[in-house]
Amino acid sequence: MLTPLLSGKLADRYGDRVPISAGFLVISAGIMVFLVADSYAAFILSWVLSGCGVGLLSPAYQSLVSKVVPNSSLGAFNGVFYSSVGFLALPAPWLGAQLWEKYDPRLPFFITMVVCILTVIPTWLKFKLPDKKAEEATA
Repeated sequence: MLTPLLSGKLADRYGDRVPISAGFLVISAGIMVFLVADSYAAFILSWVLSGCGVGLLSPAYQSLVSKVVPNSSLGAFNGVFYSSVGFLALPAPWLGAQLWEKYDPRLPFFITMVVCILTVIPTWLKFKLPDKKAEEATA
């Protein structure tokens, strides 16, 4: 519950890419703990880490979208974005079940962890807005 507050402060101070990248890393850590968990306490820790990661991501994503998308298109953008995410995620349970059954029950989680870690790279490199002062100086 407190993580979104931290995310907002980080986004305001250091830019949106910091809490977004940190969120993906924390989610990855949560999945890593989940994969090696052998006690109830470890499973609780994995869910706490995952929740904190999502708490870091959500406000920063909303902040980034509000800065990049024109105000007149925010509703349409969110509708298209979340519909697209839902559509692309539609086969995920089936694919995860196939990986679980044919290879290893941990494989879908491992793949998700690796993708979260790899997502940090483009997030860190590309999710930065141009500096307003530099932009005004060139205009």
